[in-house]
Amino acid sequence: MVRKMHWPSAINIAARILQMCSGLLSVYVFSRLFDINDFSLWNWLFSIFVIITSQDFGLLSAMRVWLGKEYAQQQLIKQQTIFMAGIMGMAVILTLLIVFMGIYWLVQVDPLPEKTVLVAWVIFASTFSILGTVCANALLAMLNSGAVGAIEFARSLAQLIVIGLIYFLDLDIISSALLYYLLLILYVPAIAIIFLYLHRWSPIQLWGLITTKFSEIFTTMGSLIRNGTLLWVNQLAFVLILAPDIFYAGLLLSNDDVSTVTILNKLVGLSVGIFSAGLLPYFGLYIHRMTKEDNSWIFGDVKKAFLIIILIGLSYMAGLLLFGEVFVFYWSGFTLDSPILYGLAGCQAIILCLAVYMQLFFQGPRTNFQILPIVLAACAIRLLFLWLGSESLGMYSIFISSILAYLTLIILMIFKLRSLLRQNTKWELMW
Repeated sequence: MVRKMHWPSAINIAARILQMCSGLLSVYVFSRLFDINDFSLWNWLFSIFVIITSQDFGLLSAMRVWLGKEYAQQQLIKQQTIFMAGIMGMAVILTLLIVFMGIYWLVQVDPLPEKTVLVAWVIFASTFSILGTVCANALLAMLNSGAVGAIEFARSLAQLIVIGLIYFLDLDIISSALLYYLLLILYVPAIAIIFLYLHRWSPIQLWGLITTKFSEIFTTMGSLIRNGTLLWVNQLAFVLILAPDIFYAGLLLSNDDVSTVTILNKLVGLSVGIFSAGLLPYFGLYIHRMTKEDNSWIFGDVKKAFLIIILIGLSYMAGLLLFGEVFVFYWSGFTLDSPILYGLAGCQAIILCLAVYMQLFFQGPRTNFQILPIVLAACAIRLLFLWLGSESLGMYSIFISSILAYLTLIILMIFKLRSLLRQNTKWELMW
C-alpha cells in the first residue's frame, strides 16, 4: 500500500512545485507591474484567499474521514449519500454567504470603494471554489490523490498563463484580480466532471439518490455539520496561527513591511508547500491504517519523519542565509539583506513542516475536541505576542510569534498523542 502512494505523492509534489513557481512568478510580475500600494493590496487580497480556501467549515474534513471509512468497506450507496450530504451542506453555506453579501451591497448608499469591491470578489470566488474542494476531498478519501495532483497541476499551469497575460496586457489591479480569481470558479465544474468520470457516478444516478433518500442525506448532512463543528473551530484557530502572516502584516505594518513579509512568506511556503504535497496521499493511507486498529507504527514513523524534516529544513535555512539576498534581488527587485530575517524564515519553515506532519494523527472529531485547548493555547500565544511585540519588533514579531505558537503546538500534540495511545487498547483516535 505504501508503495502505491509514491506515484501520487510525486504527482502532488510536481503540482505543488508548479504552484510555487506560480507564486514566485506572481511576485516577479506584480512587484514590477504595480506600485508599492497596489502590490501590498494584491498580496493582502491573496492572504484572504488563503484564509478562506484553507477552511472547509469542518464539514468536508468530517466527510473525508467518514467517506474513507465507507470506501474501505466498499459501501457504494453510503459513499454517495455522504458525498451528496457534503455537496448540499457546502451549497447551503455558499447560499448564506451570497445572501449576506447581497444585503451588504444593497444597504450601501454611497458607491463601494475599490478595495471593498475587490475584497468582495475575492471572498465570493474563494468561497465558491470550496464546492470543488468537496470533490477533491472525496478523491482523497477514495485514494485518488494522483487525480487531485493532476488537477492541481493543470490549475497551477493555468495560473502561470493568466499571470503572463496580466503582465503582457499591462492590466491594472482590478482587471488582474477579476481575471486571476475567475480560475477559482472554473475549477469547480472541472474537478466535479473528473470525479464523476473516475468513479462512474452519473449525475442522473445522484439525482435519483436525492429523490429517494433525501431524508437520509439531510440527516447525514446534519451529522457532518455536528461532527465538523469542532474541526472548524480547530481550523479557525490554525488559520489564526499559520495562514495570515501577510494578513497580520497588512493590519499592523507599513506597505514596505507587507512587501517584505510577502517575499519571505513565499520562501517559507516553497518548502512547506512541497512537503505538504508529498504528504497529501498519506492522509488517505493513514485513515485506512487507523481503521485496522493498528497503532504500533506511529512513534517509529514520527521519529523518522522529524529527523528527515529537521535535516532538510536546516539545509534549506543554510541556502536562504547564503543565497537568499541575491535570489530575492533578482526575483523581486527588492533589497533584503537581513540574515536575521532569513534565519527566522528558515526556522519557521522547519517548524511548520513538523506541524503539518503532526496533523496526520488528529483528523477526527473526537481528537479535534481533545486537542482544541492545545490549538487555542497556541493561537493565544501568537495573538498575544503580536499585540505586545508588533510595535517594538516590527516584522520580526510576525515570524517569532508563528515559531513560538507552532513550537508550543507540536510539543503539546506529541504529549497528547502519547497519552491517547496509552489510554486506548484499540485505535479510537478517529471517532
